[in-house]
Amino acid sequence: MTIRGQGPVVDPVDPKRCMAEVVGGSFMTFGPRPLVRCESIPTWVGREGKREDSDHRGEMSLCDECKQKCEEQCPDVEFETLREWLWRYRAPNFFRAVPGLEFVRKFLTRTGWRS
Repeated sequence: MTIRGQGPVVDPVDPKRCMAEVVGGSFMTFGPRPLVRCESIPTWVGREGKREDSDHRGEMSLCDECKQKCEEQCPDVEFETLREWLWRYRAPNFFRAVPGLEFVRKFLTRTGWRS
């Protein structure tokens, strides 16, 4: 999948669940604790900056807590809210695919709903 000439996206964003991996298990777990996917609902989308060695760009959905950790560990990641991301990449295709809904998109844009 390519998003507006920015190179192919490695994994599609999951708008229903945070895509960060957190340490699972409990303090009583023997050996290394496994990495499991975060169970929280995402509110942010993180996008890698442009890399010289690859044309691929990674995007992932993040909850507030995982976003804070990501900001500390990876300062070159760009963030936008999930709502902005959905409007930019999903809504235009939805409104174009369903006949008669183009006027709804224009109305929402004109009234400032999406801002």
